[in-house]
Formats: sequence, C-alpha cells, structure tokens
Amino acid sequence: MRDYTNVDFKMILNTLQATYEELQHAHVNAEQLQQIKLASEDVLAAAAHSTHINKDALKLTIL
Repeated sequence: MRDYTNVDFKMILNTLQATYEELQHAHVNAEQLQQIKLASEDVLAAAAHSTHINKDALKLTIL
C-alpha cells in the first residue's frame, strides 16, 4: 500500500467532491455515478488506513 503520510487530503477531497458534482450534471448514468462514488470511498479508506485518520470523518466532507 502506498504511503499517504504527506498527502494534502483537503485538496484530494475537494477535487473528488468537485468531480462528483460535475458528473451529476453531466450525462453520466446512475450506475456509473455509483461506481465513482464507491471508488472515491475506497480512496478515502486507503488514505485513512495509511494515516490512521477516521474514515467516517473524512467521508463526511465528501459525497
């Protein structure tokens, strides 16, 4: 697993949130949107695991 110790989580979360919001207004079907949401949650879980940050606390800031 990669080391996320020095990663700017706020920037990542803001990027994921903006992308998700843009996709909601684009021609993306609900299944694709759900897959993107799940992938974003996986990113948060990996980051939380690597840095011992509470995943639910990170998740509250996105999606």
